[in-house]
Amino acid sequence: AAFAHELEGAAEPPPDVQREICACVGRLARTLKPEYAGILQSVDVDEVAVKTFAEQAGLTPSNAGVRLFRAREALRRQVAASC
Repeated sequence: AAFAHELEGAAEPPPDVQREICACVGRLARTLKPEYAGILQSVDVDEVAVKTFAEQAGLTPSNAGVRLFRAREALRRQVAASC
């Protein structure tokens, strides 16, 4: 509920700023381990379901979920270190 309340006052950045942010995060994502970059691209950018990604990658859905969590954490650390 607190997070939803925070979002009420949030404004979208202007399109040019949003494009720059996305490009920066994309560059940082490509510096991660290939299996992390791959799952982030598929699930978060291409909007492939985790279960579908798991099937395509020969993983269990549980393993794919853990990989996605770890990939997001690694990206979060990269963003914090760069910004």
